[in-house]
Amino acid sequence: MEDKVRTYPSDIIISPLRVVFQFVQLLERLVPALSDHHMRVAILSWAVATNMGLESRAVKVLVRASLVHDLGMFLSNPWWDDEPREDHEDEVAIDYWEGISALEELQEELSQRGDIPRHARTGYDLVRHLPPLEELALPILFHHHPYRLLKGLDLREEERAAAAIMNACDRAAGAFLPKEDGPPSRKRILSMLTSLAASDELDPSVVSALHKLLEKRDHLWSSMAHPNWWQRELLSIADEVVFLSLDELSHFMETLSQVIDAKSPFTKKHTLHVAQTAVFLGKEMGLTEREIKTLRLAAFMHDLGKIAMPNAILHKTYSLTPEEWTLMRQHVYISYLLFKDFDKLNDIAFVAATHHERLDGSGYPWGVSGDQLTLLSLILQVADIYAAMREDRPYSKGSSHEKAIESLEKSASRGKISGAVVEALARSKALQSLSFDLETTPPKTCCYVSPEQMAFSESEHPANARSSDSDR
Repeated sequence: MEDKVRTYPSDIIISPLRVVFQFVQLLERLVPALSDHHMRVAILSWAVATNMGLESRAVKVLVRASLVHDLGMFLSNPWWDDEPREDHEDEVAIDYWEGISALEELQEELSQRGDIPRHARTGYDLVRHLPPLEELALPILFHHHPYRLLKGLDLREEERAAAAIMNACDRAAGAFLPKEDGPPSRKRILSMLTSLAASDELDPSVVSALHKLLEKRDHLWSSMAHPNWWQRELLSIADEVVFLSLDELSHFMETLSQVIDAKSPFTKKHTLHVAQTAVFLGKEMGLTEREIKTLRLAAFMHDLGKIAMPNAILHKTYSLTPEEWTLMRQHVYISYLLFKDFDKLNDIAFVAATHHERLDGSGYPWGVSGDQLTLLSLILQVADIYAAMREDRPYSKGSSHEKAIESLEKSASRGKISGAVVEALARSKALQSLSFDLETTPPKTCCYVSPEQMAFSESEHPANARSSDSDR
């Protein structure tokens, strides 16, 4: 069987910042308390840096860091919690306004102690493993650090300035988050900033610049209410387009996929398992080196759309409602939308987004079939199902290689997936010894669905259950 598209590129032009910023925007939709917060911080940071006369490169780094500075926040659950607390267990529903209050109190407490919040550490650790964005790592790590301590750190001056400016602008922008007592007052914000500068929590020179800007620039104040007006201009300032090889881009996507897998104990390491399985299958089927690298890249991209899925759905241990299934199925199309506009990445994004399509047209999101699916798509479909069946889940032990093959052969016989790919999988000795351990802790309540059910689409499931991860 030959692929219908064999012109996959060896290197790709991409804007890493735009990709990560799109992630942040999707994540903000899941946390109303942070809606547009990154844009507000970036607007204020840009205005302050310009007012203070920073060099253009320093301004660019600052704006880039501001646009993604709280990325690590979304890996904490509950999202505002930096230390485990008995009253903040996952299953406890925290009131929205209590969440805002908890975030502000925690920030103040950590600042007084000079501690680095967990979300800043997490964001730092993530960004420093994204080579095109690694220069943003230290400003993100220290963007909550008190100025009295920041002054003594061994940082480059532009890193120290970026952290100090982000800290002050983050405090100011935080006042514009939706509050129970209504919109913020200019006087209260300026008073708060002055007080923090007097106690050496914030850089006095940065606070002075903020005072001038917020007191006299009504357009800047108005921008806090409508921050998205600035998106195009800020991205034009901060954006950098780079050429990445397939290997470099795979590393970038693999790092981002860890954000997805970390969102739920049900999917921990799943993306890596799919990539490993797909590569073994590609080799077994005689793909070229470039095609195998392309397949690996598509595997790391295939579930990135889950970044927009609420944790309540990803963590659910029993049947999804029809409405929840409709929402969950959107993740594949979101994966496609994230990358379709990047030059030379469109075809690979299509491969990633067709991992839930089926040969008979019964899949999603497009319902394409037969000749519309490339060989890479057919391999990724089988790899995704196989990995889901082999993985140990909190509610069940993973299937053996033999049992998984048996289920896949049944699905192939019904015209759902490629029989040739399943045959290659059955031949592969490497896959038989591959470990699929997820290292998860069982939740308190679980719903069991047999591994065989994971090989079929939602409409075929005897039970529309949480455990059918191959169709999620």
